[in-house]
Amino acid sequence: NTVWEDRSTRVGVVDEEGNEGLVSIRGVDQSHSGVELQLAFQPMDMLRLDAVYSKGDWYYTDNVTAVYHPDISSAPEDYDTMDVYIKDLKVGNQPQTQMVFIASLFPIEGLTAQLIYRNYSDHYANFDPFSRANPYFPDSTKNVDENGGIITDDEGNAVTGDRGVDSWKVPDFSVIDLHLSYDLPISLGGVKLQAFAHIFNLLDEIFIQDATDNSKYNAWDNDHDADDAEVFFGLPMNFNAGLVVRF
Repeated sequence: NTVWEDRSTRVGVVDEEGNEGLVSIRGVDQSHSGVELQLAFQPMDMLRLDAVYSKGDWYYTDNVTAVYHPDISSAPEDYDTMDVYIKDLKVGNQPQTQMVFIASLFPIEGLTAQLIYRNYSDHYANFDPFSRANPYFPDSTKNVDENGGIITDDEGNAVTGDRGVDSWKVPDFSVIDLHLSYDLPISLGGVKLQAFAHIFNLLDEIFIQDATDNSKYNAWDNDHDADDAEVFFGLPMNFNAGLVVRF
């Protein structure tokens, strides 16, 4: 269990008139807890089985207040504050659940064949905490009701529908890799040779490896789902081979 406290972040912004502003947040605290398990079993000399499991629960612990300087260069003394609603939101940019299963074969002396299955889930897209501010920052139509009116709280402040909304959850995916190596039974003046080959994404799966929530470049309607994410696909099947020289 790890608690990240008193974290701070800031970002430069430019308004519609071209003024350069600055938004800063302090106290962006996170809680990271979870379990990890590793198992290994070798039932015979030519076979070894490994398993790795990791389950995390990573989230922001509190809502915070951001300070917005609309014109940091000409009027640094002017500022406004915004409430940022991130309490209990999942931390993005990395899968929180991971599983790995490995089967290693040693059929003859010097030869190793290893098949690795990797599964990733509970991966929330990376997102900007400022996007959960009230009023929404930067511009958003999410604080407008069905009649075109501004939604407000009990104190008359504009309320954005983005407050307290988790980022888009990337689809789970699995990948299989194959690794081969063979110690060549020859020695040249004490120099030993090993041939190897690696095949990554053996089944040529199509998967999303990374994502950004509500992309500023590609978002469709900014409601934190698949059509608003900027995604990065994993590599298709690829391989390499070579020779290792030890001396």
